[in-house]
Amino acid sequence: MATPRPFNRNGFYVLETQGTPTVTDTAITFHFLDHPLVNAPYNGDVTVYVTVPPPVGGDGTLPVFFQSGDRPPRAVTKAGGTPLTAADIPSTGYYKLFYDFNRRVLETYASVV
Repeated sequence: MATPRPFNRNGFYVLETQGTPTVTDTAITFHFLDHPLVNAPYNGDVTVYVTVPPPVGGDGTLPVFFQSGDRPPRAVTKAGGTPLTAADIPSTGYYKLFYDFNRRVLETYASVV
């Protein structure tokens, strides 16, 4: 099991997924170790390191949820509020999100070209 990396030298939170995502008929849930960021009064950037991508198969439209410890899963959205889907996480790697504690929103950044 990997050791959690709560933040780097610049102060950005880095959360690492644990194990294989749970897949049901209605969602894909990535799991994380319990972390002080969850339920903390924090607004700002969060970097997520996905160690295992969602399983290949299906049409990739299942919404993505993140779950830390025994807490309920939290939906992840794209900018604009549409659900993040399995197709949006095609591989392992780092993904940048914004966490808004007051609105209870965990959202990806909009792509800027």
